[in-house]
Amino acid sequence: MRVFHWIAFLLIDGCDASGRRAIRGDDLDRELRAVDATRNTALRAGDTVALAHLYADDFMMITSTGQLRNKRDQLRDIASGAVQHQGPVERILHLTRQGEVAVVQGESDPGTLVTDGRVDPRMRRYTRVYVWRGGRWQLLATHISVVADSATRP
Repeated sequence: MRVFHWIAFLLIDGCDASGRRAIRGDDLDRELRAVDATRNTALRAGDTVALAHLYADDFMMITSTGQLRNKRDQLRDIASGAVQHQGPVERILHLTRQGEVAVVQGESDPGTLVTDGRVDPRMRRYTRVYVWRGGRWQLLATHISVVADSATRP
């Protein structure tokens, strides 16, 4: 019986007429990559107006130190310059999507993050969760991990 419920859900979800676009495959991948690139550009420019539009109101981040941060925390610290991003654009390693949710996994090079004026020499890997809301992709959640021993790599 459970299998029937999942099949019914997937069929109904696939036939949803609620205004969801019918973009599939490579076009959707390009769109998600473009949204993530827009986020990276806004971060590097300190553009809190663009970031406020990209971050969901219920956005939550777990930093590489385990700190919990919400949208307000992020925008405040980016606006003040306490948190800055520099260097090369981050690389997407894997992108997957399921309906109105997309998961982006990637990495950033050492030196990309600057906190309180100090450049962090460690490489990071991240997972970002985007959701389709209000006719656009919004960043809902981010989790960041430091790559062990990345500051000592040649």
